[in-house]
Formats: sequence, structure tokens, C-alpha cells
Amino acid sequence: MVSSPPHSLNLLRILLTHSYCTDLQFAAPLSVGAFIKWSLARLVNDQGGRGFLGWEAYKDFKNAEKGILRVMNYLNVRVVLIALSFPGTARGFQPKSCTMYLIARLPSGNGRLLYVRSLPTSLASSSMLMEGRLYRASLLSLFSSIAAHSGKNGMPPRRLASLFSPYIFGLVDDQNFDQTYDEWQRATDATEHIILSYVRFIAFRSPVSTC
Repeated sequence: MVSSPPHSLNLLRILLTHSYCTDLQFAAPLSVGAFIKWSLARLVNDQGGRGFLGWEAYKDFKNAEKGILRVMNYLNVRVVLIALSFPGTARGFQPKSCTMYLIARLPSGNGRLLYVRSLPTSLASSSMLMEGRLYRASLLSLFSSIAAHSGKNGMPPRRLASLFSPYIFGLVDDQNFDQTYDEWQRATDATEHIILSYVRFIAFRSPVSTC
């Protein structure tokens, strides 16, 4: 669970809510990315380390997906029928795995950093309410939008994962280069897995946001 100084969490929440939507249109992408990383780097978990997603939570999510795959392989006769009914399951993956087996099982504050259904009405501006627009504000929605334009911006899920995984999972201090590199690779693999699982979830619900 995140137990960071209030100012760090507030800065991140401000960035991920409607207050700065207009300003962000005029900000340089590198500046926005740097600000997000600066904020995430100041989150402290309940064990006194960096990162807001623990490895146990990720392992439970990964094992849950493996369990679904094993069941579907056992029932391979039904796989085609299931895939036709639920496009996200074409390769045996449950399209809601990300929200069901990961985000829903995290402490609420940590889960909201990754994904929220929509901006609460109390935080929405009057113009948003009049136009019926409630923004999804989370890291995963931002990552999916960036990845949707990867052909132009050169930021596919793998590259996003490599840049942000140390802030999501954290890295252990005082390790040698090889140990830190191996840990970073592990965190990058896990973050890419989560991003792709989220993209599958969004594709199941509606087209990926590109705004």
C-alpha cells in the first residue's frame, strides 16, 4: 500500500485528473513524462521501499491467467466458440484478467493509480458534465493511448514498460550492476504484461483511446 507524503500523491492526482487536461495539450511530451516519473519516484510503499505494485500481487495475477489458460487448453473443443463470443480470448486469455485478478485485489489507492473506471462526478468540471464526458484517468489509460500511436511516437508497450517499470515495481538499492539490470528486466517484462492485458481489456470493451 502506498504511504507517501501527501504532496507527491496530490501532484500525481492533479496530473491524472481533468484540471490539467487543457494545459497538457501545450506541454512538451518529454516534460509530461519527466513529471510523471518524478512523482512516481517519490511514492513510498508500506515496506519503506519504492514502487506501488508488489511482486506477490503480480504473481497472483500471472498465476490466475495461467490457470485460465490451463482450463481452456483442457477444454480446447470450446476455445473456438469462446473466442467467437469474446474476442479478447482468441489466444485463451480472459479479457478482464487485468481488472479482476490484479487491480481489484490491490489496495484502493494503488489500484487507482493503474486504473479507474471514470473520473468521479465531484471532480468533473461543469463543461464535462454538460457534454457528458467523464475522463478515465490512470497510468494504464495513458500508456494505452501512447502505445496506440507507437507507429508515430516510437513508444510501443515494451518501451513504455522499460521506462516506467522501476517506478511501478521499484528497484532494490545497493545492488551491483548485473543484479539491478536483471531486476529491471524482470520488472519490464511484468509491466509489459500488465499493459498488454489492459489493452486487451479495453479492446474487449471498446476501441483503444487515442486522444
